[in-house]
Amino acid sequence: MAKMHLVAPISYLGTVPEDEKPYHMMYGDFEGLPRTNISREWQDTVFEDVRGCLPELSFNDTGFAVHPLHSKMAYEDFDDEHKVRSVYFSELEARVKELLGAHEVKFFRYGIRKRHSEFPVSTGQEYDFAQPTSIAHVDATLDSTRQEMTKQFGDRADELMSRRFQWINVWKPLRGPVNDWPLCLCDASTLSSSDAHATDMVYPDYFTENQSIRFNPSQRWYFLSDHSPDEIIIFKQSDSDPDAVHGVPHCSFENPATSVTELPRESIEARALVVY
Repeated sequence: MAKMHLVAPISYLGTVPEDEKPYHMMYGDFEGLPRTNISREWQDTVFEDVRGCLPELSFNDTGFAVHPLHSKMAYEDFDDEHKVRSVYFSELEARVKELLGAHEVKFFRYGIRKRHSEFPVSTGQEYDFAQPTSIAHVDATLDSTRQEMTKQFGDRADELMSRRFQWINVWKPLRGPVNDWPLCLCDASTLSSSDAHATDMVYPDYFTENQSIRFNPSQRWYFLSDHSPDEIIIFKQSDSDPDAVHGVPHCSFENPATSVTELPRESIEARALVVY
């Protein structure tokens, strides 16, 4: 698939009641409190194909980058949590350490999405796997990254947080090439500080913060056509360096150029803390 520009809608932060912080409950209503206080705003968004401009984009400048990774993991191995955490995480830690010049990399969580053939039309039943999300967001704030550093590194956390640290994600297809509901990413250098809003994500046993994104026509969005399982996208969620680009807004979109014969997208996204 040649370099192209596509247009498709994704969901942005709309309005929030005055003097309230945005929140979203991940487990239903609680004592009459609405699941969220966010109204969403769908906007047609232009997505540029990374395939045609890879040399122009770098992790330091945009917050994301595409790199090869030839994993030892077979397709079916990703259904085995032990193999993901022992084999795949080890591969990612070595590769990210090499690519970013990091002192320490720790992958701590992952998620697998397998699009149901009828999604986004509801089947009326719960899906077996998480589905693509079309809500523009960043997975962490600097505060929630500090909390994760403490959780993952324990007594070492304070010393490690005296250095530069980041939260990054690594995304790749489980099979491909993928054009169906691809990952899309916003060049973090085109994000205004007023575009990102800290949002409470409330779970049954804990809460954390991510960032909800408002639409801004100055934002530049990208996707990777014909995304191979041997290609990873590394993208930043937070950075303790105040002078660096910060979290990369991301989600997925229904690609109007996808072939009708392509299988539904299956992908894995892994999360890591990086210390320099």
